[in-house]
Amino acid sequence: MDIFKNFMAKSLLKITGSQFYTPKVIAEVATNIPPLPLIVELVTLKFCFKALTSDDSMRAVVLQIEEIPSHSYYLHTVWMRQYMAHKYGMRSMIIQRKKRLATFYWKIYISRHYT
Repeated sequence: MDIFKNFMAKSLLKITGSQFYTPKVIAEVATNIPPLPLIVELVTLKFCFKALTSDDSMRAVVLQIEEIPSHSYYLHTVWMRQYMAHKYGMRSMIIQRKKRLATFYWKIYISRHYT
């Protein structure tokens, strides 16, 4: 994270054209660049959404993270569920998630025992 902080500080210095470090809030508003923690959260959410749309092993990892509240990505899975509920108008996302999880495990069971 320190590498990104140094990079953002140097890039804000170059973009603003100042010779000294201006306060971050002023520089971010002047250059219309979001704060670094927000950028990190957005990139992490994008990664989680891509993991949901990739192969079954990555989907399984995301579904496992949903069940562990102490995991560092747990909050991101909560945000993903809230976004999907808002986007698709699903009021019962918990039921949908349980059905998806049961279907996934059923497919694994079938593939292991009947192939």
